[in-house]
Amino acid sequence: MTDSFDEVLEESAQPKGVPGIVKTLAVISYIGNAIWGLLFLAVGLMVNSLGGLFVNRIESATLSSDQLMRNVMLVSLGIFIVCVINFIGALLMHRGKKRGFYFYAITNLIWAYLIYWILGETVQGAVCGLISVLFIAGFGMNLKKLNT
Repeated sequence: MTDSFDEVLEESAQPKGVPGIVKTLAVISYIGNAIWGLLFLAVGLMVNSLGGLFVNRIESATLSSDQLMRNVMLVSLGIFIVCVINFIGALLMHRGKKRGFYFYAITNLIWAYLIYWILGETVQGAVCGLISVLFIAGFGMNLKKLNT
């Protein structure tokens, strides 16, 4: 009788593992954030080095070419930073840390807003926003299973 009781106590005392869905979403988030982060970093670097070639062809009544280049670089850098923080949040959740969700959720909402701002009211902007919200919901539904 005491052997089975001890086994139950040992099983309940062991920390529960991270749910498989959290690990799966985290891996997909790693891949997505790495691709988007590197893509936007490359855009920022390209505009920085080759911007004069492209900006001279763009006629903008409201922005000078320098302002346009600066804005593109700032948005690219901002999205890169958001992707890095998203990556860190997904990594923390993959390790079972609940605080990773808050990093991920806040920066993913910022990401969705920036993409909506860049793409405007298009189907692509709506799809990116919906995917972001679904990932936040997927992680959020498993938040109680993560450690503090």
